[in-house]
Amino acid sequence: MTTRRDFLKELTAAGLALWVGTYLIGQLTPWMLSALTPAGTFLLFAVMCVPYVLIMWRCVPETAGMSLEDIERYWTNDKKQ
Repeated sequence: MTTRRDFLKELTAAGLALWVGTYLIGQLTPWMLSALTPAGTFLLFAVMCVPYVLIMWRCVPETAGMSLEDIERYWTNDKKQ
């Protein structure tokens, strides 16, 4: 089980990553729109999303039709269904 201290560290890291990513997108997008054209900027962002889609497809289980208890059991490594 995750301790409160670990949870806060993980939450801090997630928040920092979100803020850094948002800052970089905000700073780089105007430059990319002028250097790569709007279509090129869109294509670059679309290509950058492909690995995330593959990670979600591979690592996140389907939970449709599962109760909360079943989902909890799945994530606590008791994968009997």
